[in-house]
Amino acid sequence: MASHAEQLEYMLGRSHDEHDRLKRQGRLISKITRHFLEAMGLHSGMRVLDVGCGVGDVALLAASMVAPDGQVVGIDLDEAALRMARHRAAVEELHNVQFRAADFQKYMSDGMFDAVIGRCVLLHQQNPGTALSSVAQYVRSGGIIGFQEPWFSRGFSFPRVPLFEEVIRWLHSTVEASGLDGNVGLRLPFIFASIGLPAPKLTFEMLVDCSPDSEVCEFVAHTVRSLLPRLEQLGIVSSARVQVDTLAGRLRQEQAELGGVVGVMPLLGAWCRKP
Repeated sequence: MASHAEQLEYMLGRSHDEHDRLKRQGRLISKITRHFLEAMGLHSGMRVLDVGCGVGDVALLAASMVAPDGQVVGIDLDEAALRMARHRAAVEELHNVQFRAADFQKYMSDGMFDAVIGRCVLLHQQNPGTALSSVAQYVRSGGIIGFQEPWFSRGFSFPRVPLFEEVIRWLHSTVEASGLDGNVGLRLPFIFASIGLPAPKLTFEMLVDCSPDSEVCEFVAHTVRSLLPRLEQLGIVSSARVQVDTLAGRLRQEQAELGGVVGVMPLLGAWCRKP
């Protein structure tokens, strides 16, 4: 999530509908993030800080991995998202995770952590290096710093699904027009180096599907719905052109007619141990 000064500029908004979108996103890419957390060596007994935790997907996943003796602290500025995260933790009977309202770039930790993690967080920062440095200070020597960020230009359809490609262009244009870097995942090694961290180890996975009842179309349409005010504000596309209420169905129909394979949420993960 954005820092306090930039909170109102979070592209996707902070509505209940956006929180539902985040939950859908978390469910669709949970395996991708679990693979990343496993690769970096998250294990029982660790104390973990999850920054920009939103509705809690990554924090809850980490909490299950560090149980029973480990602890996770998730921080975010969105109070409504944190309420949802706390409710989800209670439903899942995960008692080793706490959620705190804080700007992670100004967060004052009450102790050191074995790992700091984040997913699709640096994407929303005007200065990802500064943001990363602000939380790396709370990781003990030998601890883990790991972030999973998008590499949006790797998204694709094959054979080409015209409506899907058009929607992806809308999304990419919004990121660029907002002064952010949709390919920040690819830059993670340079961001790590800029604050004096060792060259990280990398992972790369994305969500790919070809089934006619794929939830990917709903997810893409849901993302457009959250972004629609910004899309119109920036003059990228009008709501009349988007027709958001029927967008998922039209995407699914075109994909089925063409027998297309679509790939979304390309995520590049980078992690290292703090010197």
